[in-house]
Amino acid sequence: MFWNRNALKKSFDKKYKNKFVYAKAQSRGSGSNEQFLFTEAYEVSGFSYESFVELLERGQIYIDLRIGQYPDGRTHDHGTGFRIREADQFLLFKLNRRIV
Repeated sequence: MFWNRNALKKSFDKKYKNKFVYAKAQSRGSGSNEQFLFTEAYEVSGFSYESFVELLERGQIYIDLRIGQYPDGRTHDHGTGFRIREADQFLLFKLNRRIV
């Protein structure tokens, strides 16, 4: 799979142009009975595309082909995603401020 670097940068700039909150939670139960206990929250902003490319080239970001399957056997495509270890996420943003 190939992406044009400029097109990929434009997509990230559009998606991460503002601040957002990243929350961590513990969960219990499942389905409609699932409950969450939020334990930490971070305000992040200033996405660095240059850091993204560097981490991708170093193998610290992974490409995830997100194909799912319905119970009746039909498949559905959730698109392509990127995964990064939680411990490395702070490397992608200039601001990582714990708020809870």
